[in-house]
Amino acid sequence: MDIKEALLKEHSKINSVAIANWIGDNKVRFAELIDLLLCSDYRITQRAAYAMLFVSEKHIELFQPYIEVLLNNLENRKVHIAVKRNTVRLFQNLAIPVKFQGQAVAICFEYLESATEAIAVKCFAMKLLANICESEPELIPELKIFVENQYPYGSSGFKARSKHIFKQLKIKSDII
Repeated sequence: MDIKEALLKEHSKINSVAIANWIGDNKVRFAELIDLLLCSDYRITQRAAYAMLFVSEKHIELFQPYIEVLLNNLENRKVHIAVKRNTVRLFQNLAIPVKFQGQAVAICFEYLESATEAIAVKCFAMKLLANICESEPELIPELKIFVENQYPYGSSGFKARSKHIFKQLKIKSDII
């Protein structure tokens, strides 16, 4: 299968799952998908991000060597929303090594602080931060402030995720 050709064929769940199944746990094929995720064509990156999500459901271990590359890609202000959303989403289920946690935390707080960031990205960022807070509890007060400041203006999805995060971290709040 030519992954690029398959991605351009159509943007659908069926196609993305088929690509992910073809990649399986093959590191060479997976590397090709990552290269396409990082390319400059927004259509290809968007569709590669969707296929990447389905790969992560069965073979999350393939992402370990690419954590730094994926975090660096998230710092690109021009990255497609689908890439942001699916990358942060998969990071929720990936053990982020300590040496990359600072970068992940900075990115996630930037997403939470943004007035224009998509709700899904904020919610996935919140979950990733909560996961990191479990091993780095000194971050909890900062996360609490960010979430409480946005809670009154947040969507129902944001509020639901906030409650889940506060419960996960055993945070008490007068607002939430």
